[in-house]
Amino acid sequence: MLQLFRHTKENFDEINGLKIVAKSSGFTNCSFFNYVFIDNENISDAELQVLLKHEAVHAKQFHSADKMLLMLAKAILWFNPIIYLYDKALEQAHEYEADEATSKSFGTEQYASLLLKLAIAKSEMPLVHNFVKSPIKARIKMLFNSKSKNMKKLMYLLALPVGLGLLWGFTVDVVEVLPKSNNKEKVFTIVLDAGHVGKQNGAEVDGFKEKDISLQFSEKVRLLAEANGINVVATRSNDKEVSLADRLKAEGDFLISFHVNSEPIKGGKSSNGIEMYTPTSDRKLNWIRSSIMTFNLYHNLK
Repeated sequence: MLQLFRHTKENFDEINGLKIVAKSSGFTNCSFFNYVFIDNENISDAELQVLLKHEAVHAKQFHSADKMLLMLAKAILWFNPIIYLYDKALEQAHEYEADEATSKSFGTEQYASLLLKLAIAKSEMPLVHNFVKSPIKARIKMLFNSKSKNMKKLMYLLALPVGLGLLWGFTVDVVEVLPKSNNKEKVFTIVLDAGHVGKQNGAEVDGFKEKDISLQFSEKVRLLAEANGINVVATRSNDKEVSLADRLKAEGDFLISFHVNSEPIKGGKSSNGIEMYTPTSDRKLNWIRSSIMTFNLYHNLK
């Protein structure tokens, strides 16, 4: 709390009633009442407008007041699990409400893309409304579903008196009933495609060929995946020529194609890092799943 108030005393710019505080570390891209803490080094001007619209909804609806009241309730009823469930549900309701209003102004696809981009910068400050604190997958699926119907259901549930829930927590013994698990669980399959083969060397520097390096990457990922119970289909395991038609025959839940780039040294500095591309031909749920999977891969590799 003290840390939060300390940052509200810093210099700020005011935009449409919001007080913008620039921060490059700690809790960023989040809000507390009408204070918005922005990491303006890693977002564009267009993305900033989307984020400010989202945080303006939180400020207008006084969502921070809800969070403070709930924190007080948790301090008193810390021993009751119902209060933590209510906290989670209220957090999601706040984010769904802000997501719906923002996506109407900027478009669902553009807004979903920004959610994924900023998902890695999560806040550890419980009082602020962080742009990507709530589960990303659930929020994006809500964007592409019927918003009004889902929102009405959620708000109705939250409108139930908290007292009834707390009373139920004191008087009812909860017995966890585990659903019967299916004997046959679906095996997740990934297709690994090592870029370039045969006469197609790809990028080449000092005798190192892209086709060889991409195959080594593919083999390492295959071993790691199989060790974790994931089924793997590789389009090639050696340097033998494989046609594009044969590579397309491989079937799985997720395709990873490995490529290695080369770039000349500029100004005494060399480029390195990871590039990830996600297909955008399917703009519905398949695109969402691919984007989430790509984000998780990047997050774990980083």
